[in-house]
Amino acid sequence: MLKCRTMFDRLETLLPEINLFLKNVGEAFTLEDLKNFIGLKNFDDSNLGVFLISLSLAYFFPDPDSDSGVWISKHGFFTGKKFSVQISDTEDEMKIFIPGSRFLPFLPADKYVHEAKLFYEGKEIPKRRVYLSFDRLSSFYFLYTESDLSNVLCEDYEENVETFSGLHDSFNPEARFAVSAWDFSAVFDKCNFNYPMRLFVHIKDWSGAEFEILKERHEFLEENISNWFDLFEAAVRSSLKILPMESTTQDILSFAYFLGEDALFNENSAPMELFFERKDVFGVIPYGIEEKFWVLDEPIAVPANWFYYPYNETKEDNFFNSINRPVTEAVIDCFVLDFLSSNYMARFDDEVKGLFIKESLDLFIPEFMNNHKTLSSKCKTYLEMHYDYWVNLYNPFKDDGSKDLRSDLVDFYKNLIVFFNELDERKLKTSDFDGQSALMICQIFDKVFQWTEFVSSIEAEDYNFIEVISMSLENLSYVYTDVKVEIINKLSALTKT
Repeated sequence: MLKCRTMFDRLETLLPEINLFLKNVGEAFTLEDLKNFIGLKNFDDSNLGVFLISLSLAYFFPDPDSDSGVWISKHGFFTGKKFSVQISDTEDEMKIFIPGSRFLPFLPADKYVHEAKLFYEGKEIPKRRVYLSFDRLSSFYFLYTESDLSNVLCEDYEENVETFSGLHDSFNPEARFAVSAWDFSAVFDKCNFNYPMRLFVHIKDWSGAEFEILKERHEFLEENISNWFDLFEAAVRSSLKILPMESTTQDILSFAYFLGEDALFNENSAPMELFFERKDVFGVIPYGIEEKFWVLDEPIAVPANWFYYPYNETKEDNFFNSINRPVTEAVIDCFVLDFLSSNYMARFDDEVKGLFIKESLDLFIPEFMNNHKTLSSKCKTYLEMHYDYWVNLYNPFKDDGSKDLRSDLVDFYKNLIVFFNELDERKLKTSDFDGQSALMICQIFDKVFQWTEFVSSIEAEDYNFIEVISMSLENLSYVYTDVKVEIINKLSALTKT
Protein backbone atom coordinates (compact mmCIF):
# COMPACT_ATOMS: atom_id res chain seq x y z
CA MET A 1 0.00 0.00 0.00
CA LEU A 2 1.30 3.46 -0.85
CA LYS A 3 2.92 5.14 2.11
CA CYS A 4 1.86 8.58 3.18
CA ARG A 5 4.63 11.02 2.44
CA THR A 6 6.26 11.83 5.73
CA MET A 7 7.16 15.27 6.88
CA PHE A 8 10.78 14.14 6.92
CA ASP A 9 10.61 13.60 3.15
CA ARG A 10 9.68 17.24 2.73
CA LEU A 11 12.52 18.40 4.96
CA GLU A 12 15.07 16.20 3.15
CA THR A 13 14.41 18.10 -0.07
CA LEU A 14 15.30 21.27 1.83
CA LEU A 15 18.55 19.94 3.32
CA PRO A 16 20.78 22.23 1.20
CA GLU A 17 18.90 25.30 2.48
CA ILE A 18 18.91 23.96 6.07
CA ASN A 19 22.65 23.32 5.93
CA LEU A 20 23.26 26.78 4.48
CA PHE A 21 21.31 28.37 7.33
CA LEU A 22 23.14 26.35 10.00
CA LYS A 23 26.48 27.17 8.40
CA ASN A 24 25.90 30.93 8.47
CA VAL A 25 23.81 31.43 11.62
CA GLY A 26 26.68 31.10 14.09
CA GLU A 27 25.98 28.93 17.14
CA ALA A 28 22.57 29.77 18.68
CA PHE A 29 19.43 29.98 16.58
CA THR A 30 15.66 29.61 16.84
CA LEU A 31 13.42 27.25 14.92
CA GLU A 32 11.37 30.25 13.90
CA ASP A 33 14.38 31.80 12.16
CA LEU A 34 15.15 28.50 10.43
CA LYS A 35 11.55 28.05 9.25
CA ASN A 36 11.48 31.59 7.86
CA PHE A 37 14.75 30.96 6.01
CA ILE A 38 13.59 27.72 4.35
CA GLY A 39 10.05 28.96 3.70
CA LEU A 40 8.13 26.66 6.09
CA LYS A 41 6.65 29.15 8.51
CA ASN A 42 3.79 26.87 9.58
CA PHE A 43 5.83 23.67 9.93
CA ASP A 44 5.51 21.85 13.26
CA ASP A 45 8.41 22.74 15.60
CA SER A 46 8.62 19.32 17.22
CA ASN A 47 8.98 17.51 13.88
CA LEU A 48 11.57 20.01 12.67
CA GLY A 49 13.50 19.56 15.93
CA VAL A 50 13.42 15.76 15.66
CA PHE A 51 14.71 16.05 12.10
CA LEU A 52 17.66 18.26 13.12
CA ILE A 53 18.64 15.96 15.99
CA SER A 54 18.19 12.73 14.03
CA LEU A 55 20.59 14.02 11.35
CA SER A 56 23.02 15.27 14.04
CA LEU A 57 22.85 18.82 12.72
CA ALA A 58 22.09 20.62 15.98
CA TYR A 59 21.89 20.38 19.76
CA PHE A 60 18.94 21.40 21.92
CA PHE A 61 18.95 22.56 25.50
CA PRO A 62 15.87 23.39 27.59
CA ASP A 63 15.92 26.96 28.85
CA PRO A 64 13.90 27.93 31.97
CA ASP A 65 13.65 31.47 30.59
CA SER A 66 12.35 30.39 27.20
CA ASP A 67 9.54 28.06 26.14
CA SER A 68 11.36 27.23 22.91
CA GLY A 69 14.68 26.33 24.55
CA VAL A 70 18.07 26.93 22.96
CA TRP A 71 19.21 25.44 19.65
CA ILE A 72 22.90 25.24 18.78
CA SER A 73 24.22 24.64 15.27
CA LYS A 74 26.87 21.90 15.35
CA HIS A 75 28.64 23.61 12.47
CA GLY A 76 28.71 26.87 14.39
CA PHE A 77 29.95 25.17 17.55
CA PHE A 78 32.70 22.93 16.17
CA THR A 79 34.04 25.13 13.37
CA GLY A 80 37.06 27.02 14.69
CA LYS A 81 37.78 24.63 17.57
CA LYS A 82 41.10 22.80 17.80
CA PHE A 83 42.05 19.48 19.35
CA SER A 84 45.26 17.52 19.77
CA VAL A 85 46.33 14.18 18.32
CA GLN A 86 49.31 11.92 18.94
CA ILE A 87 51.20 10.39 16.04
CA SER A 88 51.67 6.62 16.27
CA ASP A 89 54.97 4.85 15.62
CA THR A 90 53.49 3.33 12.46
CA GLU A 91 52.55 6.75 11.12
CA ASP A 92 55.96 8.15 12.03
CA GLU A 93 57.73 5.31 10.22
CA MET A 94 55.55 5.52 7.10
CA LYS A 95 55.29 9.34 7.10
CA ILE A 96 51.49 9.11 6.96
CA PHE A 97 48.45 10.03 9.02
CA ILE A 98 45.33 7.87 9.42
CA PRO A 99 42.74 9.90 11.39
CA GLY A 100 40.52 6.91 12.29
CA SER A 101 38.78 7.29 15.64
CA ARG A 102 40.73 10.43 16.48
CA PHE A 103 38.53 12.46 14.13
CA LEU A 104 35.27 10.64 14.92
CA PRO A 105 33.85 13.22 17.41
CA PHE A 106 34.53 16.08 15.00
CA LEU A 107 33.03 14.74 11.78
CA PRO A 108 29.53 15.49 10.47
CA ALA A 109 27.32 12.40 10.50
CA ASP A 110 27.12 12.25 6.69
CA LYS A 111 30.89 12.02 6.18
CA TYR A 112 33.27 9.08 6.42
CA VAL A 113 36.70 9.82 7.82
CA HIS A 114 38.34 9.09 4.45
CA GLU A 115 36.20 11.85 2.94
CA ALA A 116 37.81 14.48 5.16
CA LYS A 117 40.15 17.10 3.74
CA LEU A 118 43.36 17.97 5.56
CA PHE A 119 45.37 21.13 5.02
CA TYR A 120 48.82 22.33 6.04
CA GLU A 121 50.06 25.89 5.54
CA GLY A 122 47.05 26.61 3.32
CA LYS A 123 47.58 23.68 0.97
CA GLU A 124 45.55 20.47 0.89
CA ILE A 125 47.56 17.44 2.00
CA PRO A 126 47.46 14.66 -0.62
CA LYS A 127 46.14 11.20 0.22
CA ARG A 128 47.66 7.90 -0.75
CA ARG A 129 46.59 4.29 -0.51
CA VAL A 130 48.37 2.10 2.02
CA TYR A 131 47.84 -1.54 2.96
CA LEU A 132 47.60 -2.73 6.55
CA SER A 133 46.31 -5.80 8.38
CA PHE A 134 42.89 -5.66 10.00
CA ASP A 135 44.42 -5.82 13.49
CA ARG A 136 46.73 -2.94 12.74
CA LEU A 137 43.87 -0.90 11.29
CA SER A 138 41.82 -1.62 14.40
CA SER A 139 44.41 0.25 16.47
CA PHE A 140 43.55 3.40 14.48
CA TYR A 141 39.81 2.72 14.51
CA PHE A 142 39.72 1.77 18.20
CA LEU A 143 36.22 3.22 18.72
CA TYR A 144 34.67 1.35 15.79
CA THR A 145 32.97 -2.02 16.00
CA GLU A 146 34.31 -4.72 13.66
CA SER A 147 31.28 -4.39 11.40
CA ASP A 148 31.58 -0.58 11.31
CA LEU A 149 35.27 -0.79 10.44
CA SER A 150 34.54 -3.34 7.72
CA ASN A 151 31.90 -1.02 6.29
CA VAL A 152 34.25 1.99 6.39
CA LEU A 153 37.00 0.07 4.62
CA CYS A 154 34.62 -1.10 1.89
CA GLU A 155 33.36 2.46 1.43
CA ASP A 156 36.95 3.70 1.24
CA TYR A 157 38.16 1.24 -1.41
CA GLU A 158 35.99 -1.20 -3.36
CA GLU A 159 38.81 -3.75 -3.52
CA ASN A 160 38.28 -4.38 0.21
CA VAL A 161 34.90 -5.96 -0.60
CA GLU A 162 36.67 -8.71 -2.50
CA THR A 163 39.24 -9.10 0.29
CA PHE A 164 36.51 -9.58 2.87
CA SER A 165 34.67 -12.01 0.62
CA GLY A 166 37.82 -14.12 0.37
CA LEU A 167 38.11 -14.23 4.15
CA HIS A 168 34.63 -15.78 4.38
CA ASP A 169 35.92 -18.74 2.41
CA SER A 170 39.21 -19.14 4.27
CA PHE A 171 40.63 -16.90 7.00
CA ASN A 172 44.00 -15.38 6.16
CA PRO A 173 45.75 -13.53 9.01
CA GLU A 174 48.13 -12.01 6.47
CA ALA A 175 45.34 -10.31 4.54
CA ARG A 176 45.92 -6.61 3.92
CA PHE A 177 43.28 -3.95 3.42
CA ALA A 178 43.51 -0.72 1.47
CA VAL A 179 42.99 2.45 3.51
CA SER A 180 43.31 6.17 2.80
CA ALA A 181 46.25 7.81 4.51
CA TRP A 182 47.44 11.39 4.28
CA ASP A 183 51.03 12.01 3.21
CA PHE A 184 52.55 13.75 6.26
CA SER A 185 56.18 13.72 5.10
CA ALA A 186 56.19 17.52 4.66
CA VAL A 187 54.45 18.05 7.99
CA PHE A 188 56.96 15.94 9.87
CA ASP A 189 59.96 17.47 8.09
CA LYS A 190 58.96 21.07 8.70
CA CYS A 191 57.58 20.73 12.22
CA ASN A 192 60.37 18.60 13.67
CA PHE A 193 58.23 17.55 16.66
CA ASN A 194 59.71 15.93 19.73
CA TYR A 195 58.81 12.36 20.70
CA PRO A 196 56.05 11.49 21.47
CA MET A 197 54.87 13.49 18.49
CA ARG A 198 51.74 15.48 19.36
CA LEU A 199 50.14 18.21 17.29
CA PHE A 200 47.01 20.35 17.15
CA VAL A 201 44.30 20.10 14.50
CA HIS A 202 42.07 23.06 13.68
CA ILE A 203 38.48 22.33 12.57
CA LYS A 204 38.42 24.58 9.54
CA ASP A 205 34.91 23.74 8.27
CA TRP A 206 32.84 21.21 10.25
CA SER A 207 30.10 20.57 7.69
CA GLY A 208 32.70 20.18 4.94
CA ALA A 209 34.91 17.91 7.11
CA GLU A 210 37.90 20.20 6.51
CA PHE A 211 40.76 20.19 9.01
CA GLU A 212 44.00 22.13 9.21
CA ILE A 213 47.19 20.77 10.77
CA LEU A 214 48.73 23.48 12.94
CA LYS A 215 52.45 24.07 13.02
CA GLU A 216 52.39 25.48 16.55
CA ARG A 217 54.04 23.42 19.26
CA HIS A 218 52.90 22.99 22.85
CA GLU A 219 54.42 21.31 25.83
CA PHE A 220 52.14 18.59 27.17
CA LEU A 221 52.65 18.36 30.93
CA GLU A 222 51.57 15.18 32.68
CA GLU A 223 49.62 17.21 35.23
CA ASN A 224 47.64 18.90 32.49
CA ILE A 225 47.06 15.58 30.75
CA SER A 226 45.75 14.04 33.98
CA ASN A 227 43.40 16.99 34.57
CA TRP A 228 42.12 16.79 31.00
CA PHE A 229 41.50 13.05 31.43
CA ASP A 230 39.28 13.76 34.46
CA LEU A 231 37.30 16.42 32.58
CA PHE A 232 36.93 14.22 29.51
CA GLU A 233 35.73 11.25 31.57
CA ALA A 234 33.16 13.41 33.36
CA ALA A 235 31.90 14.83 30.06
CA VAL A 236 31.54 11.38 28.46
CA ARG A 237 29.70 10.02 31.51
CA SER A 238 27.30 12.99 31.35
CA SER A 239 26.82 12.45 27.63
CA LEU A 240 25.93 8.78 28.18
CA LYS A 241 23.38 9.75 30.84
CA ILE A 242 21.71 12.45 28.73
CA LEU A 243 21.59 10.85 25.29
CA PRO A 244 19.24 7.97 24.40
CA MET A 245 20.59 4.43 24.60
CA GLU A 246 20.67 3.96 20.83
CA SER A 247 23.08 6.88 20.33
CA THR A 248 26.17 6.14 18.28
CA THR A 249 29.74 6.43 19.53
CA GLN A 250 30.13 9.51 17.36
CA ASP A 251 27.05 11.16 18.89
CA ILE A 252 28.21 10.36 22.43
CA LEU A 253 31.72 11.73 22.02
CA SER A 254 30.66 14.79 20.01
CA PHE A 255 28.15 15.67 22.70
CA ALA A 256 30.79 15.13 25.38
CA TYR A 257 33.01 17.72 23.71
CA PHE A 258 30.01 20.03 23.44
CA LEU A 259 29.30 19.65 27.15
CA GLY A 260 32.95 20.15 28.08
CA GLU A 261 33.55 22.95 25.58
CA ASP A 262 36.32 25.24 26.96
CA ALA A 263 37.43 22.60 29.46
CA LEU A 264 38.20 20.16 26.60
CA PHE A 265 39.05 22.58 23.80
CA ASN A 266 42.06 24.51 25.06
CA GLU A 267 45.85 24.78 24.88
CA ASN A 268 46.21 21.99 27.46
CA SER A 269 43.87 19.49 25.79
CA ALA A 270 45.33 16.01 25.67
CA PRO A 271 44.99 13.63 22.69
CA MET A 272 41.76 11.68 23.11
CA GLU A 273 43.45 8.47 21.97
CA LEU A 274 45.88 8.79 24.88
CA PHE A 275 42.95 8.58 27.28
CA PHE A 276 41.78 5.29 25.76
CA GLU A 277 45.33 3.99 25.69
CA ARG A 278 45.95 4.64 29.38
CA LYS A 279 42.52 4.24 30.99
CA ASP A 280 40.11 1.30 30.86
CA VAL A 281 36.95 3.30 31.53
CA PHE A 282 35.00 3.30 28.25
CA GLY A 283 35.03 1.01 25.27
CA VAL A 284 33.05 -0.94 22.70
CA ILE A 285 31.29 -3.88 24.38
CA PRO A 286 28.74 -6.56 23.36
CA TYR A 287 25.26 -5.02 23.20
CA GLY A 288 22.71 -7.70 22.40
CA ILE A 289 23.18 -8.64 18.74
CA GLU A 290 25.34 -5.57 18.23
CA GLU A 291 28.17 -3.70 19.94
CA LYS A 292 28.04 -0.40 21.77
CA PHE A 293 30.29 2.26 23.26
CA TRP A 294 29.70 2.11 27.00
CA VAL A 295 31.22 2.25 30.48
CA LEU A 296 33.26 -0.94 30.85
CA ASP A 297 32.34 -1.72 34.47
CA GLU A 298 28.62 -0.92 34.18
CA PRO A 299 26.01 -3.47 33.04
CA ILE A 300 23.71 -2.76 30.12
CA ALA A 301 20.20 -1.95 31.29
CA VAL A 302 17.43 -4.39 30.34
CA PRO A 303 14.91 -2.74 27.97
CA ALA A 304 11.52 -2.02 29.44
CA ASN A 305 9.70 -3.67 26.53
CA TRP A 306 10.12 -6.67 24.22
CA PHE A 307 9.98 -4.27 21.29
CA TYR A 308 9.74 -0.56 20.60
CA TYR A 309 7.27 0.50 17.97
CA PRO A 310 8.87 2.47 15.11
CA TYR A 311 7.81 5.95 14.11
CA ASN A 312 4.21 5.71 12.94
CA GLU A 313 1.80 7.91 11.08
CA THR A 314 -0.88 5.61 9.63
CA LYS A 315 -4.11 4.34 11.15
CA GLU A 316 -2.79 0.79 11.04
CA ASP A 317 0.38 1.69 12.89
CA ASN A 318 -1.49 3.75 15.46
CA PHE A 319 -3.87 0.86 16.09
CA PHE A 320 -1.22 -1.80 16.65
CA ASN A 321 0.94 0.57 18.65
CA SER A 322 -2.00 1.37 20.94
CA ILE A 323 -2.56 -2.32 21.76
CA ASN A 324 1.18 -3.09 22.06
CA ARG A 325 1.42 -5.52 19.17
CA PRO A 326 4.60 -5.84 17.03
CA VAL A 327 2.75 -5.38 13.75
CA THR A 328 3.33 -2.52 11.31
CA GLU A 329 1.75 -1.52 8.04
CA ALA A 330 4.90 -2.73 6.29
CA VAL A 331 4.59 -6.14 8.00
CA ILE A 332 1.01 -6.45 6.71
CA ASP A 333 2.10 -5.54 3.17
CA CYS A 334 4.84 -8.17 3.24
CA PHE A 335 2.34 -10.78 4.46
CA VAL A 336 -0.11 -9.91 1.68
CA LEU A 337 2.51 -9.92 -1.07
CA ASP A 338 4.02 -13.19 0.12
CA PHE A 339 0.60 -14.83 0.24
CA LEU A 340 -0.34 -13.54 -3.23
CA SER A 341 2.90 -14.85 -4.71
CA SER A 342 1.97 -18.35 -3.52
CA ASN A 343 -1.74 -18.14 -4.36
CA TYR A 344 -1.76 -15.91 -7.41
CA MET A 345 -4.12 -17.92 -9.63
CA ALA A 346 -6.77 -18.20 -6.88
CA ARG A 347 -6.24 -14.70 -5.43
CA PHE A 348 -9.80 -13.53 -6.16
CA ASP A 349 -11.40 -16.57 -4.50
CA ASP A 350 -13.17 -15.51 -1.30
CA GLU A 351 -12.12 -18.69 0.48
CA VAL A 352 -8.46 -18.03 -0.36
CA LYS A 353 -8.77 -14.46 0.87
CA GLY A 354 -10.48 -15.74 4.01
CA LEU A 355 -7.62 -18.14 4.63
CA PHE A 356 -5.14 -15.25 4.53
CA ILE A 357 -7.26 -13.20 6.92
CA LYS A 358 -7.62 -16.06 9.41
CA GLU A 359 -3.92 -17.02 9.37
CA SER A 360 -2.85 -13.43 9.86
CA LEU A 361 -5.43 -12.71 12.57
CA ASP A 362 -4.31 -15.73 14.60
CA LEU A 363 -0.81 -14.27 14.70
CA PHE A 364 -1.58 -10.58 15.03
CA ILE A 365 -4.50 -10.74 17.48
CA PRO A 366 -4.24 -14.01 19.47
CA GLU A 367 -7.28 -15.23 21.38
CA PHE A 368 -5.79 -14.64 24.84
CA MET A 369 -5.93 -10.86 24.34
CA ASN A 370 -8.52 -8.87 26.25
CA ASN A 371 -11.35 -7.50 24.13
CA HIS A 372 -10.36 -10.02 21.47
CA LYS A 373 -13.53 -9.80 19.41
CA THR A 374 -13.38 -6.03 18.97
CA LEU A 375 -9.66 -5.95 18.28
CA SER A 376 -9.93 -8.85 15.84
CA SER A 377 -12.70 -7.09 13.95
CA LYS A 378 -10.63 -3.91 13.66
CA CYS A 379 -7.56 -5.82 12.52
CA LYS A 380 -9.61 -7.75 9.99
CA THR A 381 -10.70 -4.47 8.41
CA TYR A 382 -7.09 -3.42 7.88
CA LEU A 383 -6.08 -6.83 6.53
CA GLU A 384 -8.96 -6.82 4.02
CA MET A 385 -8.11 -3.30 2.94
CA HIS A 386 -4.47 -4.18 2.24
CA TYR A 387 -5.41 -7.45 0.51
CA ASP A 388 -7.93 -5.70 -1.75
CA TYR A 389 -5.34 -3.09 -2.64
CA TRP A 390 -2.55 -5.47 -3.58
CA VAL A 391 -4.71 -8.16 -5.22
CA ASN A 392 -5.25 -5.82 -8.18
CA LEU A 393 -1.66 -4.62 -8.40
CA TYR A 394 0.61 -7.56 -7.68
CA ASN A 395 2.06 -9.26 -10.75
CA PRO A 396 4.43 -12.18 -10.05
CA PHE A 397 5.76 -11.94 -13.59
CA LYS A 398 7.01 -8.43 -12.87
CA ASP A 399 8.25 -9.14 -9.38
CA ASP A 400 11.04 -6.84 -8.31
CA GLY A 401 13.49 -9.57 -7.32
CA SER A 402 12.70 -9.30 -3.63
CA LYS A 403 10.28 -12.26 -3.65
CA ASP A 404 12.66 -14.74 -1.99
CA LEU A 405 13.82 -12.23 0.62
CA ARG A 406 10.22 -11.28 1.38
CA SER A 407 9.25 -14.95 1.79
CA ASP A 408 12.19 -15.63 4.13
CA LEU A 409 11.41 -12.49 6.09
CA VAL A 410 7.75 -13.44 6.54
CA ASP A 411 8.69 -16.96 7.65
CA PHE A 412 11.18 -15.55 10.15
CA TYR A 413 8.63 -13.07 11.46
CA LYS A 414 6.00 -15.79 11.88
CA ASN A 415 8.39 -17.78 14.05
CA LEU A 416 9.27 -14.66 16.03
CA ILE A 417 5.72 -13.52 16.70
CA VAL A 418 4.58 -17.02 17.72
CA PHE A 419 7.33 -17.00 20.35
CA PHE A 420 6.43 -13.46 21.40
CA ASN A 421 2.78 -14.51 21.76
CA GLU A 422 3.86 -17.27 24.14
CA LEU A 423 5.76 -14.77 26.27
CA ASP A 424 2.91 -12.28 26.11
CA GLU A 425 0.28 -14.85 27.06
CA ARG A 426 2.30 -15.77 30.15
CA LYS A 427 2.67 -12.05 30.93
CA LEU A 428 6.42 -12.38 31.08
CA LYS A 429 8.41 -9.17 31.28
CA THR A 430 11.87 -8.36 30.05
CA SER A 431 12.94 -7.88 33.66
CA ASP A 432 12.23 -11.59 34.30
CA PHE A 433 15.39 -12.48 32.38
CA ASP A 434 19.03 -11.87 33.24
CA GLY A 435 21.73 -11.04 30.75
CA GLN A 436 20.97 -9.59 27.33
CA SER A 437 18.41 -12.06 25.98
CA ALA A 438 15.52 -9.58 26.26
CA LEU A 439 17.64 -6.89 24.62
CA MET A 440 18.42 -9.25 21.75
CA ILE A 441 14.73 -9.98 21.13
CA CYS A 442 14.05 -6.24 21.16
CA GLN A 443 16.82 -5.65 18.61
CA ILE A 444 15.61 -8.51 16.43
CA PHE A 445 12.15 -6.93 16.26
CA ASP A 446 13.78 -3.64 15.30
CA LYS A 447 15.63 -5.34 12.45
CA VAL A 448 12.42 -6.95 11.25
CA PHE A 449 10.62 -3.60 11.29
CA GLN A 450 13.43 -2.03 9.25
CA TRP A 451 13.63 -4.84 6.70
CA THR A 452 9.88 -5.19 6.15
CA GLU A 453 9.72 -1.44 5.55
CA PHE A 454 12.51 -1.77 3.01
CA VAL A 455 11.07 -4.80 1.22
CA SER A 456 7.48 -3.52 1.12
CA SER A 457 8.51 -0.30 -0.61
CA ILE A 458 11.61 -1.41 -2.52
CA GLU A 459 12.61 0.49 -5.64
CA ALA A 460 14.92 -0.43 -8.49
CA GLU A 461 17.92 1.47 -7.10
CA ASP A 462 17.67 -0.60 -3.90
CA TYR A 463 17.98 -4.03 -5.54
CA ASN A 464 21.70 -4.30 -4.77
CA PHE A 465 20.84 -4.35 -1.04
CA ILE A 466 18.74 -7.52 -1.35
CA GLU A 467 21.69 -9.90 -1.12
CA VAL A 468 23.15 -8.03 1.86
CA ILE A 469 19.88 -8.16 3.79
CA SER A 470 19.38 -11.82 2.86
CA MET A 471 22.76 -12.68 4.37
CA SER A 472 22.01 -10.57 7.44
CA LEU A 473 18.66 -12.30 7.86
CA GLU A 474 20.31 -15.70 7.67
CA ASN A 475 22.81 -14.71 10.36
CA LEU A 476 20.03 -13.21 12.46
CA SER A 477 18.09 -16.48 12.32
CA TYR A 478 21.01 -18.29 13.96
CA VAL A 479 21.22 -15.63 16.67
CA TYR A 480 17.46 -15.82 17.23
CA THR A 481 17.58 -19.61 17.58
CA ASP A 482 20.25 -19.33 20.26
CA VAL A 483 18.52 -16.59 22.25
CA LYS A 484 15.19 -18.43 22.00
CA VAL A 485 16.78 -21.54 23.51
CA GLU A 486 18.33 -19.38 26.22
CA ILE A 487 14.95 -17.89 27.14
CA ILE A 488 13.22 -21.29 27.06
CA ASN A 489 15.87 -22.72 29.39
CA LYS A 490 15.34 -19.78 31.73
CA LEU A 491 11.59 -20.42 31.67
CA SER A 492 12.16 -24.06 32.55
CA ALA A 493 14.30 -23.02 35.50
CA LEU A 494 11.63 -20.56 36.65
CA THR A 495 8.95 -23.24 36.39
CA LYS A 496 10.95 -25.70 38.49
CA THR A 497 11.52 -23.15 41.25
